Amino acid sequence: MKTILLCLMLFVCGLGKAQVILIEHFYENQDELLIKSLVIDFDSLSTEAVSEQVKSWLQGRFNDYNEILTGETTAQISLRFLLPYSYNGVMGIYTQDSYYIRMIIQFKQGKARVLIYDGGNRYYPGTHNSPTVAAGTWNFSQFFKDGKVDGTKGVKMNYNRVLAFGSAASLFCKELIDIPNADMRNATINQDW
Repeated sequence: MKTILLCLMLFVCGLGKAQVILIEHFYENQDELLIKSLVIDFDSLSTEAVSEQVKSWLQGRFNDYNEILTGETTAQISLRFLLPYSYNGVMGIYTQDSYYIRMIIQFKQGKARVLIYDGGNRYYPGTHNSPTVAAGTWNFSQFFKDGKVDGTKGVKMNYNRVLAFGSAASLFCKELIDIPNADMRNATINQDW
């Protein structure tokens, strides 16, 4: 009996923890839905060489590179792709999902600027108790009420979903370290462009 009461008290105390994600911690620029931006230094490479290094990395990172490529010029590449993530959904059921990222990479002498945007939801087929949802119908900013997602009020699944996607996006940004000849120690956040 004491064990059950102790577990119940720990559970209730755990519910009282502040579980809030502020919109300014999720987006660098809320109006543009910009999640992350950074400038990567490439040691004394020409614009063309920086572009080729990044393209080579992208082609190795994405097997479907030509399918996700939405635009390419000598000054930039733009991509739209699904980023997988997992979260605790309804009734604590582990849920796997994916979400669109729009990524623009701009090039100039010795530098590449990476801009990662909230690209909208993926396509959800309808079921007997839910309608079809077209891709790009909603974005994560819609989960924020009064500038925050509160995990202690309302739908906890929304908090879990935003937290999980934010973590997946951060991990993806860390993968940029794999770009050959990129000096990530000198990477700056949208200041030296």
